[in-house]
This record gives sequence, C-alpha cells and structure tokens, in this order.
Amino acid sequence: MEEVIEVFRRQNDTEQLVEALKTAGNLHLKLHHVEDAMRYYTEGLQILGQASENTAFSLRRLSAALQGNIGHAIGMQGQFKEACDIYRDLLKEFTASTDLAEANASLALFEYRLGHVEQARHYRQRADRLIKQINLVRPICMEDEAWDLLSM
Repeated sequence: MEEVIEVFRRQNDTEQLVEALKTAGNLHLKLHHVEDAMRYYTEGLQILGQASENTAFSLRRLSAALQGNIGHAIGMQGQFKEACDIYRDLLKEFTASTDLAEANASLALFEYRLGHVEQARHYRQRADRLIKQINLVRPICMEDEAWDLLSM
C-alpha cells in the first residue's frame, strides 16, 4: 500500500492520494491498529486542508469520510463523547442517505456506550428508517453490527 501512496504523491494527484490514505487507514482499523489508522486519516485531512479552495470543495465528501473514520477509530478507543461530537458535526455535512445512516448508527452505539439510552434509541430509529428507505444490506458498518449484538 505504501508504494501506491508514493505513486500518487509523485503524481501530485490529491484525490487519489487521499483515497489511498483512507484505504490504508481502513485496512489498519480492521486490524485494530487504531494509531496507524489515525495516522493515515490525519495525513489525508492535512493534505485536503492544504488543497486550493476549488479542489477542497470538490473533495469535501472525502474529508467528511475521513472525519467519520476518525470518529470510528476514537470510538474504538473508548472516547465515546469525542466520537459522538464528530458524528453530530458530520450529520450537518452529509447529504447521501448511506452516509447519514452510518453516522446515525454510529451515534446510536456511542451514545448507548455513554449511558444515554434514549438518545441512542433516537439515533437508532433514524438509522433504521434510512436503512429501510434505501434498502441497504445490513450491517451497514461495524457500529450497526455491534448495535444488533446489544439486542435492543
């Protein structure tokens, strides 16, 4: 993966480079290498932050996805409040139903882990409506799968 990242670095292809960094982060996250995942996500956000206004605007969805991945990673580390803060901010940015469903599912799980059961149910109901509305295959994300294990 590092070789792919270096190719996009040399080509100065911002979008492909950030996508590769996001993919590398996702692979590390699946292996529970949270710090390595965070390093890739953070680098992607830094690159997007340095992009020109026009480029940054066209890559806003990618930036939001990286922030969501960071929310997931810190939630895995037990920083549930911080993860909730990130996902609540992302709800204001996301427009795609799939992204909104994942953010609501993640918020439900992390709110539940904070002991906020009613708030968790609220977000879960929103996620379930979106999942049904767009006919997504479940689980839509790791938080969705974890919620099902709670048997709520």
